[in-house]
This record gives sequence, C-alpha cells and structure tokens, in this order.
Amino acid sequence: MASGRIIIFDTTLRDGEQSPGMSMTTEEKLLVAELLDTMGVDVIEAGFAMASDGDFEAVKAIAERTKNAVVCSLARAKPADIHRAGEAVKPAKRPRIHTFISTSDIHLKYQFKLSREEVLDIIREMVTLARSYTDNVEFSVLGDGRDALGRGLPVPRGRGRHQGRRRHDQPAGHGGLWHAGDHRLHVPRRDEHRAPTPTRPSSPSTGRTTSASPRRIRSRP
Repeated sequence: MASGRIIIFDTTLRDGEQSPGMSMTTEEKLLVAELLDTMGVDVIEAGFAMASDGDFEAVKAIAERTKNAVVCSLARAKPADIHRAGEAVKPAKRPRIHTFISTSDIHLKYQFKLSREEVLDIIREMVTLARSYTDNVEFSVLGDGRDALGRGLPVPRGRGRHQGRRRHDQPAGHGGLWHAGDHRLHVPRRDEHRAPTPTRPSSPSTGRTTSASPRRIRSRP
C-alpha cells in the first residue's frame, strides 16, 4: 500500500446485512456490489459463503461480475469454511479470503477449550489452507481487543506472514477501542464507556432537579 493511502474495506453485504430489516436478495446484493465497485471501493466483503447456499451463490455471483474491487468472503478458521469461501471467490479477478478466530481468554477457556498454542497451530494451518486458493489472505483475531490488548492471544506476526497472511486485523466488535492518533489503540477506562448523566426538568411538586440513572453506551456486536 502506498504511504498515506487509505484502503476502503466495505462490509455492507456481510456485516451490514445483520442489521434488522436489512436482509437482501442475491439481485439486491449484486446491485449494491456494482455500485460499490463503480464508486471505487477497494475491497468488497461480499458475504459469509459458509452461512448458507444463498450466501455462497451471492458471493460467487459478485465475484464473477466485479470488475475492479477485491472480492472477499468471510470464513471461520475451519477447513469447511475456508474451502467454501475459496470456491465462492475463485471467479473473482482479485479474490480474498478473510478468516478469523476468537482469541480472548474467556473464549479459549469456555468456548473452544483450547490452549494458546493449539489456537496458534489452528491459525497457521487455516491461513496455509486459505493460501491454496489465493495469495490474498486476511486474518482477524476476533475478541482480542476486549482483553485490553495485553491479555489477549499474542499472535506472532511470523506465524501468519510466513504462511502468506497479508493483513492482520484486531477488531473491536463492541466499539471498545479507538486509535490514539499515533498508530496505537486506546483502551478506554470503565468510566469512559458511560454517557453523560442527563438532568431532568424540575419536579413540579418539589422544585428540585433529578438525575436519570447513568447508562452505558453499547454498540451492536
């Protein structure tokens, strides 16, 4: 990537479709993909090919018709997901597989029941498998941000890069991180997640002002 250039990664057709009432037909997805490609979006995450036959067909159709943008399918770090994503994006001029795995301490202990070393081996194997379909592989450590950066899984750069991973993401699925301006991620304090406490009008009976209970700001997962 050229110095200072911003790459636009659009996930309207994948993550955006999870919004209530935003489910699209294949024809509607093709229309949106065409518009995104015409607009000059760099990467179109066209869907989650393993999610359903309909999603697979939509990703494949977008891959066949997109002229300029990279066409990407999301895939869990599982062989079946990687194969399905690889087949879906195969027709694209510029295909990409975006694979991920949860890496927080909680997920490792209670969801996967795996050690850190075991998860690192999975990452290596799945990125290698994805590379058999395309040299454009993106890897995300889902949930790592919620472990305050230092407590999450320390994915060594060499594990992915030596297997062909070209991009490494650190998502903040709950909106808990933001850039500090110098290429670092800022981990907010607990009180920084709270909205200002609103003040209600004076009570007609007492003349005193009252404060609403503080509430937390929560973004959609």
